[in-house]
Order: sequence, then C-alpha cells, then structure tokens
Amino acid sequence: MLLPNLGENTADYAKAHGVTGVILTGGEDPGKDLCRDVSECTLLSWCRENQLPVLGICRGMQMLHCQDGGQLVDVEREAHIAKRHYVTFSALDNLTFHFSGVLAPRDLEVNSYHARGVALPLCNDWQVLAQYGNTVEAFVHRYLPWVGIMWHPEREPEMSAWDRALFLSLFRPALLSEKNV
Repeated sequence: MLLPNLGENTADYAKAHGVTGVILTGGEDPGKDLCRDVSECTLLSWCRENQLPVLGICRGMQMLHCQDGGQLVDVEREAHIAKRHYVTFSALDNLTFHFSGVLAPRDLEVNSYHARGVALPLCNDWQVLAQYGNTVEAFVHRYLPWVGIMWHPEREPEMSAWDRALFLSLFRPALLSEKNV
C-alpha cells in the first residue's frame, strides 16, 4: 500500500494498516521535502524498533544512510544521471541478516539516475554490497533486514533475477505471515 507523508504520524498510520515492511522509493534528494523527510525518518525509527524489513531505492538508500549519520556526496554526473553502468558486488560475510539463498552476481548492469550518492566509509552497522568505482551503489545492514540500492528496478522492462530474489528474500516472510495472503 502507498503511505501518505503524514510527518510524525506516518508510523502510526502504517501500524494501523498492518504494514509489515517498507520500500522507500526514489525522488528528490533528502533535504528537499521536509514533510517527506520527517515521514520517512519516523517510519525508519518504527521499522528499526520492530525489526521490519526495509528496502531503500535511490533516495530511499540515501535516507537510510543519512538517518544513521552519513553524509551524501556529489557523484560524477556523466556516469550517473540517466546512464547505465555495471556495479561490482562484495561478499556478504559476517552478517546476522542473510539473504535466504540469494547469491549476488559478480557484477550487474543497472540504471542510474542520481546526482548525489553514498561514499566510503559507511556509518554504523552497514556493509557494502555493491560499488561503482568509489561510490557505494548498494549496502546492507549487519543486523536488520535493511538493504539500500541506488538503481531503480521499477524502471527496467524486466526486473533482474537478482533484484527479484532480493525483493522476495526481504519481503516474502512478511507476506507469508499476512492473514489475507
């Protein structure tokens, strides 16, 4: 379901409607829409408290990073705005949260639409999942079922097998526990 930007009331709305996982979508950079920023920070605090799965896509990944105290950096516009490039995956060692049988490819061609990004070093409890040069293109939380990706699977004619497996790994347990599924 789509959640409205209700500021500090967004988590209460999500809870009242039985939300069991959250996808933070793309859009303007954090800091451009205060109501959305407050709504998403409130949702993230609620998800953290309840150990709910979160997938941050582009702006959503930026919000995950910023909420934990990270800063955004400008990225090479020629390589990231309305472009395609390959990301290289890292090993997922020593994680409490594991992708249920999801094996990351060595590299993956992705789309790119962002001018701001996440640079190393990562802040608290995050591990690099994929990079393009010095830019972090995907990361995973060490203890929470939270993942951030800078590309947009929803903009592809067909979702990659890895993206599909990631979505299912994150959200299938929540979906299967729903009474109406």
